[in-house]
Amino acid sequence: MKRLTIGLTAALITAAMVLVGPGGALAKDVLIHGAASEPRSMDPYFHSETPTNSMNKNIHDCLVDFDKDLNVHPALAVSWRTRTT
Repeated sequence: MKRLTIGLTAALITAAMVLVGPGGALAKDVLIHGAASEPRSMDPYFHSETPTNSMNKNIHDCLVDFDKDLNVHPALAVSWRTRTT
């Protein structure tokens, strides 16, 4: 457990050094995502729970999306049709 804690601390310090440049300002084109809990995966198909979905929504685009009334509208998809067999 102690080795894991040291490894995580070193990783966090390294990440902070990468994000914060020599002048102390945040680097350009960096996504900082604040969340109440940590996502389980960065793969959008690996887990489907709120922290992972929240993070992935900021990274991946959807084929379709929903408005505030939960009506489907296109996002990446230009059009679609229902297939009947």
